[in-house]
Amino acid sequence: MGTEEEAKEILAQLQSGADFAELAKEHSTDTASKEKGGDLDYFTRGEMTAEFEKAAFSLPVGQISDVVKTDYGYHIIKVTDKQPAKEATLEESREKVREQLFNEKISARMSKWLTEAKEKADIKKF
Repeated sequence: MGTEEEAKEILAQLQSGADFAELAKEHSTDTASKEKGGDLDYFTRGEMTAEFEKAAFSLPVGQISDVVKTDYGYHIIKVTDKQPAKEATLEESREKVREQLFNEKISARMSKWLTEAKEKADIKKF
C-alpha cells in the first residue's frame, strides 16, 4: 500500500471481518501477488526484507499483523500456513536451479545482442 493511512484503514476493515484476499486484490501494489489475493506462497528467511520477515515469522497461523513498514511501502501480513525448515535436495531444487541458470544465460545473450544491434544500427536523432 502506498500510505500508512490507507494501510490503517485496510487493517481496520480486516479487524471488522473483511476478506483479506479481496482487499489484497483491490489495494495491493504488488503486481506479482495482487491477483492471487496477496498470496506470496511459502518463503524462507532471507528472501524478504528484515521488517517483513520479523512480522511474518513471529505471527501464528491464521493471524493478521499490524501495519508493517518496509522500503517497499506498507504491508499487512496474514499467515495462512507454516512448514518446518528442511534441507533442500537436488531433486527438489533441480528445476529452480535450471530456471535460474536459463534466465542468467538469456539475460547475458540479450544484453550482447542489444549492444551489437545498437552498433550496427543507423540511429539518427532529430
